[in-house]
Amino acid sequence: MSDEKNVSKLLIIKREREELNALIKEIAHACDEAHKQLEKWDKADPALDMKNPGLPYYEVKSREAIAKTKAKELLSEKGKDFELHLLLAQDEALTYGYHLAGVLRAGEQNAERARFLDQLSLQLQKLQGKLITMLLSNYSWQPDR
Repeated sequence: MSDEKNVSKLLIIKREREELNALIKEIAHACDEAHKQLEKWDKADPALDMKNPGLPYYEVKSREAIAKTKAKELLSEKGKDFELHLLLAQDEALTYGYHLAGVLRAGEQNAERARFLDQLSLQLQKLQGKLITMLLSNYSWQPDR
């Protein structure tokens, strides 16, 4: 959530279509709100330990390298290339986010957190649906003859 809540900052330096801006801002807002809630729970319950990803060292380093590469590519691209790569990156993030929320929900004993994770998973799925609709509306394909 912490990375995705800041994605709309890219749009400060990139001037893109209003439709893209609106969707990216909606994703960033949803992730910011979720991040704030997760931080509150992390502070209230040290057993959650959300700073520890619980992943092997090389997995963490691979994810960091991927994020750095994507950020560099997005900063250097513009127009259609920028939009396509941004939407593809957001599709990956939303897919991961809604699945992670669902998996976490399955093991969550706290009713309030379980409801939150259900709602977050659904919200991220809906945002991904909007993203796919945007991709498809700008996609053209000619069948082989």
